[in-house]
This record gives sequence, structure tokens and C-alpha cells, in this order.
Amino acid sequence: MHPRALYRPAAARRLGTSQAYVTKVLRGDVNFTLVTLVKLARAVGGRVRLDLCDAVIPGHRTADPPAAGLRRKHRASAAGR
Repeated sequence: MHPRALYRPAAARRLGTSQAYVTKVLRGDVNFTLVTLVKLARAVGGRVRLDLCDAVIPGHRTADPPAAGLRRKHRASAAGR
């Protein structure tokens, strides 16, 4: 566990969950929501930072970025009004 982390009983109390659930999370045996991730981070005095970036795979051809496609569709629908 991280040096600033809590013992499992204290973490469970802060999260409002069982020690068994905390153990599963720490082992990586559970999928949880972003809300739960934020609660976990706050329980140990941290915060969540999420970065979205382009997926670049060496040797693979990339398609148009999704945002560019959305802008084209928006302009087309606005022009048809």
C-alpha cells in the first residue's frame, strides 16, 4: 500500500464499505466506477486526474479524429435548417 494509505478497516469506514471490498480493490479483483475511484482517492488523501489523448499505435493507420467528424456533422445539420 502507498505510505499515506490507511489500514483496511479505516479505509472501509471512510468508504462506507466492508474490509473485504477494500481488500478486493487493493488486489485488483473488482471493477469499480469512476465515483468509487474518486472515493478511494479521497480516502487516502489523493485525487483523480483523467487525461484523454489520441491513441497512437505505431505502424497502424489512424482514422479521422472523432471530434473532426462531429464538427462536420454539426455544420451539415445546421446548414439544413
